Amino acid sequence: GEKFGPFAGEKRMPEDLDENMDCRLMWEVRGSKGEVLYILDATNPRHSNWLRFVHEAPSQEQKNLAAIQVHEIFDCQECMKKFVSANQLKRHLITHSERRPYHCEICNKSFKRLDQVGAHKVIHSEDKPYKCKLCGKGFAHRNVYKNHKKTHSQERPFQCEECKALFRTPFSLQRHLLIHTSERTFKCHHCEATFKRKDTLNVHVQVVHERHKKYSCELCNKAFVTPSVLRSHKKTHTGEKEKVCPYCGQKFASSGTLRVHIRSHTGERPYQCPYCDKGFSKNDGLKMHIRTHTREKPYKCSECSKAFSQKRGLEEHKRTHTGEKPFQCDVCDLAFSLKKMLIRHKMTHNPHRPLAECQFCHKKFTRNDYLKVHRDHVHGVADS
Repeated sequence: GEKFGPFAGEKRMPEDLDENMDCRLMWEVRGSKGEVLYILDATNPRHSNWLRFVHEAPSQEQKNLAAIQVHEIFDCQECMKKFVSANQLKRHLITHSERRPYHCEICNKSFKRLDQVGAHKVIHSEDKPYKCKLCGKGFAHRNVYKNHKKTHSQERPFQCEECKALFRTPFSLQRHLLIHTSERTFKCHHCEATFKRKDTLNVHVQVVHERHKKYSCELCNKAFVTPSVLRSHKKTHTGEKEKVCPYCGQKFASSGTLRVHIRSHTGERPYQCPYCDKGFSKNDGLKMHIRTHTREKPYKCSECSKAFSQKRGLEEHKRTHTGEKPFQCDVCDLAFSLKKMLIRHKMTHNPHRPLAECQFCHKKFTRNDYLKVHRDHVHGVADS
């Protein structure tokens, strides 16, 4: 059939063009470095003249479809990757766009391509054919399962030459190396945190800022991201515990809770910090740890504006304003604002408590910090 598009025409060199020529039906063909190789002239009626009706593309990724073609190879203007067809290039250009028009109706996560939604939905399915023999966790995708198995291994053969940090995979090392070379160009739109990598920003948004939770428990109003997590949660109200730990026999209400518990036996830490590769057995642990890198303190006191990285820190601080002391000693009725203060106090009621003894005068103290003060003030010996 007839050949359409800017790649049908006569080759001309740029110096052969006349300023009076109609350039609307001419196309620059460029090399891999952006240099003009020649001009493709489609003004001859025997060539397609459909370019007369082409208007400027409304978005950047569509503008980039004005691709370079040399020997049937299509080059992306953003990253210079090469593709063998215009369709492949078009799919690739979406990765450079910030638009995510396709959404999962289960968890509301957004995607750039429709086929990504289909692949994602598998995680919501009960059918997870790839089972880990060490911890029993199931996976819908084989590549995710293979990556998971590495979390059981303590081997980290890939080392950073800059800081000597060790990593399990070359990809983890390559991702880490960016922290030594890149600037923080990716900013979170929820807070002031900035990042050197876009994937690190995505992890931050996912684990630090609250995700969309539309499935609520009618008994306690707690909300969850997926219906399967809600079903597991409801068992905490009924007392049903049908999941048994193969290591110690302890029972749990849900597979998720059992998996977290099994990690105490296997040492598995699947939640990896994108900054330092430190691992955690629970997502909450990773969330709190990430704030040590970002120095994010989202919990602010309404009384004095002091900020905290953890909600528990804010709750404990508020007691300094209210005077609340919920932790009471069952021996002498003294009350404390913090649980650790109560634990420390209760040691004074224990006749068999270990005592810290001064090596100079053999006086004994209930706490090491009391002994340090004593040695400094009485004996003039300060601890370094």
